[in-house]
Amino acid sequence: MNKAQILDGVHKNPIGLRQRYEVAAVLACITLNMIQKLIGHSDITTIADYAKVLKESERMLVARVWS
Repeated sequence: MNKAQILDGVHKNPIGLRQRYEVAAVLACITLNMIQKLIGHSDITTIADYAKVLKESERMLVARVWS
């Protein structure tokens, strides 16, 4: 958690760590198929939801929330 720079609070748990990785991967423009493979999601729509949220105008907000 510390290495991923997840601050104390509701996000400091295994799910928060996984979500942090997914958001970072989407922001790094890693393909959704590759993220699905790395994370192990059975359904790509779970990751696609992150990508929809991460439109250019919203990326800064999401980065602030997860940093």
